[in-house]
Amino acid sequence: MGREKDAELAKEEAWDRKAQAEDIRCWLGGELIIHCEREVYFKTGMCGYHAHMMAKDD
Repeated sequence: MGREKDAELAKEEAWDRKAQAEDIRCWLGGELIIHCEREVYFKTGMCGYHAHMMAKDD
C-alpha cells in the first residue's frame, strides 16, 4: 500500500509542477488547478468549485 500512495503523491507533485510551469489556472478565480480537478478544468476551463457554482441551479 505504501508504494501506491507514493506513486499517487508523485503524480500529484508532477502535476503541480506542470500547472505552475504552464500557468494552468481557473479562468474565473485564477487559482492553480490541482491534480484531482484536471478533468473538470479540461472540460470547463474552471476549478471544481467555480464549475460547480456556474452549473448549479438557483
